[in-house]
Amino acid sequence: MSKNKLFLKEALKIESKEKPYAVATVISVKGSSSGRVGDKALFDEKGYRLMGYVGGGCIENRASDTAIETLTNGIPKIIEIDLDSDSIGMGIPCGGIMSILVEPQMIDSVILIRGDGRIVE
Repeated sequence: MSKNKLFLKEALKIESKEKPYAVATVISVKGSSSGRVGDKALFDEKGYRLMGYVGGGCIENRASDTAIETLTNGIPKIIEIDLDSDSIGMGIPCGGIMSILVEPQMIDSVILIRGDGRIVE
C-alpha cells in the first residue's frame, strides 16, 4: 500500500472515532531541509504526532504547537520556519526555509432543534 493510502486510511480511522486531528503539510522548501514538499503528518488535539513526517525535532515541535492552536480556534495556519538561524534551537543551522500548512479537521457538530413553526423547518 502506498504512503498516501496509508496516510488517508489513518485519517479515516481517526474520523471514524469522531476525534479531531490536524494535517500538517510541507508546502515549500528553500535551501536545505529534512522535510520535503508534500511530506505530511497527522497530529491529535494534544499535539501528539500520530503518523507521518514534516521534519526533524524542532520542526515537528512547531508543527505540533500549531496543530494544537488550529484545533483550538478552527483556523488553518501557515507557519514559516527559518532553518538558517539557531532561533529554533537546533544547534546546527540547515540553511533553508520551509513553510508548513496546518489544517484542523474538526468533528461535525450535530444540532437538534425541537419545536413548532418556521424555526424547525
